[in-house]
Amino acid sequence: MNKLKRKYFMIGSYIVTLPILSSVVMTSCVPSAIEENSNNAALLSNLWNSASAEKDATALTTFNLSKEVYKQMSNQSILEKDKVFWNKINQSLKIKKQSEGKSIPVVFMDLDETVLNNYAYQNWLAVSNKNYSSETWTKWVNSEEGTEVKSSINFIKDVWTNGGVVMFNSNRDMADHKESTKRNLVKLGLPIELMPDWIWWMKGVDLSTTKPWNNILEKSNIEYSSRKEERMNLVSTKNFIIDSVNDVSFKVVMKVGDDFDDFNDNATKKITNSEKIEILDKETGKLFGNLDSNVKGKYYNPKTKMWEDLDYSESYVLMGGNASYGNFLSNIKDFFSSQGAKRFEIIKDALKDFTWSGPK
Repeated sequence: MNKLKRKYFMIGSYIVTLPILSSVVMTSCVPSAIEENSNNAALLSNLWNSASAEKDATALTTFNLSKEVYKQMSNQSILEKDKVFWNKINQSLKIKKQSEGKSIPVVFMDLDETVLNNYAYQNWLAVSNKNYSSETWTKWVNSEEGTEVKSSINFIKDVWTNGGVVMFNSNRDMADHKESTKRNLVKLGLPIELMPDWIWWMKGVDLSTTKPWNNILEKSNIEYSSRKEERMNLVSTKNFIIDSVNDVSFKVVMKVGDDFDDFNDNATKKITNSEKIEILDKETGKLFGNLDSNVKGKYYNPKTKMWEDLDYSESYVLMGGNASYGNFLSNIKDFFSSQGAKRFEIIKDALKDFTWSGPK
């Protein structure tokens, strides 16, 4: 049976449940098909993410509730929401410098399977019996055919309307993918003025410069694939020149992504799924769906290898449903290097600790 886990939290006087799709979809009615082709498990996930009403309903639920999360997080005393001016009629955007000791609230969003649905590419890989490659991925991105994760554009507009800034934190390439991604988002209804250069923090951004978004590292540079957490931490700890306005201060109070590594990858990159669950239980779990400004954010310092409490609150929002690819599969030994029957055995082995022993 395919079960939905539910997360409960309170908004006002209402108790709300968020459905989260189980990681791999395997139902009792299709075991023979899965044995014949281990990719069928991913195909079922692809189908759910491409065609189901539940996919859109999950996204609507998440982003509708995320508006309330942003409202709560952006009301902190260290923040000012009257420094961002989006003129929808003139299609212009202006930023004013914050008052002393204050900052402008930022929502950092992953792009793939958070704002943009790429399952047309995933489906092509599956039906063509092909593996992911950077070459075909770039061709997909440049086709500008990604669709909207339901209500993501509406949420982005809501943040800008209410005095916040939305920045994109993605492992798409700054050099190869930025302009086509921007055009894709415009096609989906995101106004071009809400995508100035300084909101783009993708792979290749040079964090050592005064304007990282305007400086792209060579792909051979060891810092080319910088950690997402380091990009977000830099935004919260350094002042920037934005459109000739000096010393603009931002604070990242909300992070939205579909992968556990979208939040604190200094700690979570390249560790096992069980180790990630331990971090969730001990360190970051209280931040997911957080509505309490007394709950402080977390930063994992890669130099000291220690968790640090921030002096302001953060909330994390995880988009459910991406069970076809992502780092949770990378954490399963030999998954991507295997195919066919061998991959099916690897999946079965990964499931053995979570499998009913059967009727007595």
